[in-house]
Amino acid sequence: MIDSRAHSPAPRLMIAGALLVLTLAALGLRVWRLGEVPAGLHFDEAAHGLLVEGTIFRGEFPVFFSSYTGHEALYHYTLAPILALLGPSILAARLPAALWSATLVPVVYLLGARLWSWRVGLMAAVATACGSWLVHVGRIGFRANTLPVVSALAVFFLHRAFLTQRRREWIASGAIFGLSLYTYLAARALPLFGLLLLIYLALLHRDLLRRSGRGIGWFALALAIVAAPLIYHMIRVPSDLLERTRQIGVAEAAATSWPRLMLDQTWATLKMFGVSGARDGFFNLPYRPVFPGVLQIPFYAGV
Repeated sequence: MIDSRAHSPAPRLMIAGALLVLTLAALGLRVWRLGEVPAGLHFDEAAHGLLVEGTIFRGEFPVFFSSYTGHEALYHYTLAPILALLGPSILAARLPAALWSATLVPVVYLLGARLWSWRVGLMAAVATACGSWLVHVGRIGFRANTLPVVSALAVFFLHRAFLTQRRREWIASGAIFGLSLYTYLAARALPLFGLLLLIYLALLHRDLLRRSGRGIGWFALALAIVAAPLIYHMIRVPSDLLERTRQIGVAEAAATSWPRLMLDQTWATLKMFGVSGARDGFFNLPYRPVFPGVLQIPFYAGV
């Protein structure tokens, strides 16, 4: 996070060409027969289109959609112009997800190159462009496709902010982290990682934390400004804050045995990455894990 060691210079022209090829390849993998594969229309894909037609196309611009178990709004605002251009269709419902997913390729490169080296960034971009799970999810019109792009950009600028201590980097990172709250439900876990980062810095890098005090203030201010409309909405409609969590939470599913259920679900999720994925062919190749073969080794080593 705070490593400022100089990396070997990247051959810029080669990297730019490689990223262009990888991004176009990623887009091709995601848009080929997009209206046909996967077959059918998922409930969430249909809900996104209905929400756009019932609100944005009627001149309403909510920051959060309460209908259909609650939807963060960013994906819908990228869906709206495509629906207006192409009309209601499966292709139009999924195309924003494909574009977001392909955009992740250069963003992952930037983050990998910033944290480690341009070689690591390029390897990560290759995996992002061609990984079967990312390709598959990028072909489904889910708003979750927005979260990796926005959160990776936020981390990229946060790292730059700690190294440079420039105000604009702190503000950019805070604003983008604020924007991530409009992407998908899982973004609400990001404050936990922020707390863990502060604890880490307090224990091991106190000088850096002291130097960054003013910058962290600018970060928090930018985040609060961008997140303010959503916070105001949640204060006005508090049921939107916890409704989806309540529906899928393990405590609700099994009030008397939720610790055991949580352990079972955690174990099943860990196996998903390297042993066996879900059998539902709509969301992935049946039973295929996220990381095939030796690629699972660094994941489990990290865990």
